[in-house]
Amino acid sequence: MFKALKEINFEGNLVLENFSSSVPGMQQMVSLWQKSPHNAEELALGSLKFMKNHCN
Repeated sequence: MFKALKEINFEGNLVLENFSSSVPGMQQMVSLWQKSPHNAEELALGSLKFMKNHCN
């Protein structure tokens, strides 16, 4: 996907949606069927790192 975006000179926004049970009410709001073991801040930082590594 990142290769294709680069080939078409994509300059828009990219978003990764992360859902963490550590955010109060998140599990019910997005209908997570089981509790997520991941911390919301760790998911956000990991997603940012992933996007930066693949979009540069």
